[in-house]
Amino acid sequence: MESLLNSNRSKLLQVLANAQSALSWNQLNSRLTQTQRSLAQLLMGGAVSQWPSLRPLVYTSFDGDHMHWMHWMCFVAQSLGYTPINPEAALGSFLLNTTHAGSKIEIMRDCISLELCCDEFWHFDAADNPLAEHLAEGVVAELLMWQERKHAAPVRLFPWIESRATYKYIPRLMANQREQTLIDNHLSPTAMEGFLNRVDSRVRHDIDQRLIQTLRTDGVRPLVFLSQSFADFKHTDWARWMAYRTGYVPLCPDTLLEHFVLDLAHGAQAEMGYWLDRLSVLNAAQELWVFSKPGPDMFTGEQMLSDEVAIDLYFWLLHKPGKPVRVVSWREAEVPKYQTARWAITTREHVENSQH
Repeated sequence: MESLLNSNRSKLLQVLANAQSALSWNQLNSRLTQTQRSLAQLLMGGAVSQWPSLRPLVYTSFDGDHMHWMHWMCFVAQSLGYTPINPEAALGSFLLNTTHAGSKIEIMRDCISLELCCDEFWHFDAADNPLAEHLAEGVVAELLMWQERKHAAPVRLFPWIESRATYKYIPRLMANQREQTLIDNHLSPTAMEGFLNRVDSRVRHDIDQRLIQTLRTDGVRPLVFLSQSFADFKHTDWARWMAYRTGYVPLCPDTLLEHFVLDLAHGAQAEMGYWLDRLSVLNAAQELWVFSKPGPDMFTGEQMLSDEVAIDLYFWLLHKPGKPVRVVSWREAEVPKYQTARWAITTREHVENSQH
């Protein structure tokens, strides 16, 4: 299978070069509605320039066979006061595999870019007692990189996924199987080294030679935060695809932060939890890309900024000055709705689309 990574890559790189925005915070502030301005200041603790109370990021590692418990992993993290960075939620396995032509080395490079932006590493496992000898090779690679780059940062093991995530088993759980107990028992760097030493030496050697040496030489790929209106969630995969093809790893809040999971974890505080989680993810990025409908410049025309885009820009321009902001239209991201002359079925929608 031919890699899609280089599909129109030079064209997309030129789009990004042209998309660099010189927007200032004062210009942005003049475009905000009063509601957006009040929300921004609330998130900043009531002061315009105060740093918000961001949450620690946690990388939620798992064997791919347990992907169906992904939302529960995120629930555990959010209910304990963390913002989850789940590799499947961030990257999307089909899109990632297709773009990288099924190269596991390239796929793991993107996973490790995500991992290293986090404050803690949690591994979720179905076994009652996760054994290093039985860990999936991708998990071993993640742990080896964590040990090499962030050995002093916490590593926690969360076994009993199936028993804990399936409510009918909860009455059977013992006290030492509950999340708060598990989070209090993290592996020390020494214990972590002992844990990894139980991995087959041949497995460690292959991972080191075929993956980790590449990362030592080439480094990890930069992270880009994909900002868009909530109504444009349907176009998310085109934004992620654009990131992959131009050498970035996407951080997409709309796939990382599921609203029903936030509701379960935070209850009445779910909305504030969402905004703080969103800003915590944004803070980890090296670039901010804002996606919008085709048409006049969103900062000079009459197009109203969505709350999501407004808050992202407010935080970025205040707290990450000088870091790139790029404004990309969905047409430039190759969304078919804005690429094809007659995409719509009905005349009414065709006219609406033609206005962009």
